[in-house]
Amino acid sequence: MSGSSNYKPLFFIILALAAVSERCVCGFSFFPKYHVHIINRLSSNILFVHCRSADDDLGDQNLFGGGDYSFSFRENIFKTTLFTCDFQTGDNHGGSYRVFWDDLTDDCGNDNCIWSARDDGLYFTSRVKNGEYRFYSWEW
Repeated sequence: MSGSSNYKPLFFIILALAAVSERCVCGFSFFPKYHVHIINRLSSNILFVHCRSADDDLGDQNLFGGGDYSFSFRENIFKTTLFTCDFQTGDNHGGSYRVFWDDLTDDCGNDNCIWSARDDGLYFTSRVKNGEYRFYSWEW
């Protein structure tokens, strides 16, 4: 058995670890980077947003009219990554809504999941439906 064949398993382990890491030095990853965008299209209110996953709390965001908040990440290896956001305007609490989960990925155009907060609910821009439609109605 040649000495170089002893390094093959190590090489494949290093390649696999690099492929699933957030910052791959080789410029390749099995998991695409997703971007969630939340846009305030409310008629008159500031939108307060707080997003989180099981692993990350992204903190409070205040979006004025037309403001855009976005964050990026890669799905975990089990494709169970889930992000939810709480939405609130003034005294009205809009509720907590899922803004990213694995079944949504095919519908996010170019790995961008775009949500717009409007007076009557939360709208999603769908690649499959080729446009924006109301996905959630507000709870207030």
